[in-house]
Amino acid sequence: MEKLISVAVMRASDAAEIAGGTDSKTLMYRAGLGLFQSWDWHGKIDIVTGSGNNAGDGYVLALQRKSFPGRRLFLRQV
Repeated sequence: MEKLISVAVMRASDAAEIAGGTDSKTLMYRAGLGLFQSWDWHGKIDIVTGSGNNAGDGYVLALQRKSFPGRRLFLRQV
């Protein structure tokens, strides 16, 4: 089993990056791209994102997978 970092550690890491001058959109892009690059994608995969703080990562992932089969659904509260 792979060990994942905790929410607290990730928040502290994000805060340190932002304090060092990295903007939050760059962090979201890096997260989405990192997810895309970390998996061997095969077949049809649907990507569903909301509109909250973590949606940007999903948007980036959907853009990276745009040439793959599957749906990209962007949900927002009305």
